[in-house]
This record gives sequence, structure tokens and C-alpha cells, in this order.
Amino acid sequence: MKSSTRNKPAIPNELRLGCIASLYYKEVREVPVPKQIEVLDAFFKGFIVKEIPSDGQTKKNAVYNDMDGYIEAVRYQGSFHTGQSKRVTQIIGRLIGTAKKGIEKERKTASLIQEKIAGDLANNEDRLNDLRCGVLDLFKGFSETEWERFFLTFADYINAVTARREAISSRDKELELFPMDDEIFYDLMEGVINEWNINTLESKLNSFTWLLLGALLRNRISRLTYVYDSGFRPRRSQPASLRENEDFDYYYEGDDLDKRFPGIEWYCDRCGEHLNSQEGFDDHHHIWKCTNCGYKNEIEIRNIYDPEDSEVNAGQPTIPDKFFKALKERTDELDAQENIEDSSRRRI
Repeated sequence: MKSSTRNKPAIPNELRLGCIASLYYKEVREVPVPKQIEVLDAFFKGFIVKEIPSDGQTKKNAVYNDMDGYIEAVRYQGSFHTGQSKRVTQIIGRLIGTAKKGIEKERKTASLIQEKIAGDLANNEDRLNDLRCGVLDLFKGFSETEWERFFLTFADYINAVTARREAISSRDKELELFPMDDEIFYDLMEGVINEWNINTLESKLNSFTWLLLGALLRNRISRLTYVYDSGFRPRRSQPASLRENEDFDYYYEGDDLDKRFPGIEWYCDRCGEHLNSQEGFDDHHHIWKCTNCGYKNEIEIRNIYDPEDSEVNAGQPTIPDKFFKALKERTDELDAQENIEDSSRRRI
């Protein structure tokens, strides 16, 4: 009798949730891949799929709630049931990355879900922590063998995804079913690789979480890489002179009101260099390319964070209305002082 061996399938080389699901379930855990709606719920619990209360034995078609931006579904015999809802199937196919080119539908709806999740995570660290706790749950109870398979499998996957990106042409990238800008891709993968190479359990899970987010959010992942470093610590461009008073309103004491964002010290989101001191820096530019590392930083109000010593909202995004109100009050104050000085000089 002749013995035969099966060749191990090649590691997927595309950044898609479907690829990650196949590796996590089939290669690492060695179990069948669940239904796509179950994959979304497992990787992004509470972010995309909401459970409709039911007796667990009654089938009901899943629906997409346009108002709240969630897929709503019942559990039938323990797992989510999509039923005959073509719309939900198309949305899930888009998010997972299995939609077929040429007949792909619900792109706009999926895009709205991506935008909602990116904004939610960028503006709310509690929600980010919810996501990270959900990822941690995926690995609870792992055996030593499963951990070993995870380390080897996803190291190969990271290398395969990066190698493919470097090998395909710009034209092919543009024609992909799920295109992603080069700058955004490499910024994401830099964080993924950095965390993986730190070689701690936490950093490995950080790397895996970034892979999940990149596969789901695509170009909108840049909202998160602007806000968080690779270890999910907030990057902060902190106001130097903008502070909160006892009523928690902002006030400003500087006089550099010719700037677009007076009192703000900007730092590169990639290398941490002080941008204000770089030759030619002007915050009227909406994008500033760091002269140290070449990274293009977005110079916008949404990337300004309340100071560390703030009594409330420390580390939270600056509130635009409060920010510009403080600047107007300071402008009025300086104008009033100038009028008083002019009056005094005329009397003399």
C-alpha cells in the first residue's frame, strides 16, 4: 500500500477578514470556519451584529438597521441566522472580503459601517478596549500547541501579505476588489510588524488586532493610526497654552493668533519629531510631510487632544466649539487691551 501526504495549503496573501478567519479557525484551531456572520461577531463582537431576542428555535431573516448601522439577527439553535436576506448577505460579503467582482453590491452600506466603526474607535478608548477584550477572548483556553501554530501561521501571513503588496503593480492595486492606498497599507503593516517583533504575548495580540482592523476598515484604518500608536496608546498633539477653567471651558493665554491652531504643539505620528520646529512648518497646511521620516501628518482639529493635566477629558479629542470659542475670547481680549493702550497714548 502506498502512503500519500497532502501538501499544506499556501498561506493566503491578501489582507481580508476571510483569509484571517481561515487561518485562525482552520490552521490554528483546526476547526471548521463558522458562517460569515459568526466570524464578524467573533472578531468584532458588538460592533456589527446585534442579537434580536428570540426563543432560539424560531428562524427569522436578518435585517440591516439603516438608522443604527447594525445587522440585526436572531440566534437559531445557538448561532446567528441570516435567512433569505440578500441585502445582509451582500453586506457581509463586502466586509468579509468574499464578494465577487462585477456583481458586488452594498458597497456604500459597508463603507458606512467601516466609517462608523473607525470613528467609534478613534473617539472612544473604552470602545477600543471592548474590541481588544473581545480579541483576547478568542485566545482564552488555547493549548500550547495552538499558541505555537498561531505564532508560526500569522508570522507567515504577515510576510506573505507584505510580499504580495510589493510584487503587484500599481494598476493591479487599483483594480483590486478591495483596494487600499499604499501609504495607508504600509503605515498599518509597519505597526503590525513592530508589534509582532516585540515578541510578547500582548504585542502579538496587538499585531493580530491591527490585522483584523486593517482587513475590515481598509482605507479608513488611517483614522486609527493617526490616533493610536502600534501598541494602541493614544498619540497626543497637546495644546501648549490651551487649558480648562473651573467650569471646564477652554481658555487661551497666548498671542500667536495668526496661526490656524494657536498654542498647539504638533508631533509626527510616525517618528514623534516636533513638527513646529521643522523648517517651513505652517499649520495652515492641512497635511505636513515630516522632514525627518517623510510621513504625511494630518493637521486638523480632530487630531488635537486635551492636555494630560486636564481635570476632565484628559487625552480625549479637543472639542472644536470650545477650542474656537477660547480663541475668539482671547482675540477680543487683545483687541480690548489694544484699544485701551491707544486711548492712553492719545491722552498723553
